[in-house]
Amino acid sequence: MGRPKGSKNGIRRLIEKTCETCARVFQVESYQMNARFCSRSCQAVWHSKEMLKPQNRQCELCHKEFVVAPSNAKRYCSRGCASKAHRSKVAGAGSSTVYESKICSVCNSPYSVRASLRQTFCSRECANISYQRRITLSCQVCHKFFTVRAKLSNQKYCSRACRTIGIGKTESYIEKAFAIALTSIDISFCSQYAFGPYIIDFAIPRIT
Repeated sequence: MGRPKGSKNGIRRLIEKTCETCARVFQVESYQMNARFCSRSCQAVWHSKEMLKPQNRQCELCHKEFVVAPSNAKRYCSRGCASKAHRSKVAGAGSSTVYESKICSVCNSPYSVRASLRQTFCSRECANISYQRRITLSCQVCHKFFTVRAKLSNQKYCSRACRTIGIGKTESYIEKAFAIALTSIDISFCSQYAFGPYIIDFAIPRIT
């Protein structure tokens, strides 16, 4: 005949429990003696209330008590305590924040800043002034004057076309074949000839 389903040694043993949410009496097997709820819905309701109920917690740094919800993983009572506790991880174990003195490139006033920051200006206002300030440069290809921001003082070309000419990436296979053809019939030419604001691939100068 076999043992009854859910039984042990042929004897079915049920234990009565009271649901902590709805107070209903329910029966469970002996191995479920730690059950607290009659259903998953009651379990979800209880945990939602339990996780939203505020509780007292102690700060790990200053040991001050503060109130927080159990679902919140907050370990310190304030942002200051958190910064002090994690300072060694940011600046290195056993060391403090290192500051260095610099001179602002706009107003020439000295200021101190953390060594880990690549700060160039003493304030936001000086940074905005440097961003808006413009200087005049000369193009290395067409020799045309153009204006750029002061932070781009290393710029060599006035446009993308001149930059392409300057780095030597303008000769396609068609231009190379055309240059060989002109050379074979003894025609002198100038490649990448500047004509005003334009750049001509091939130019044959006037014979005088």
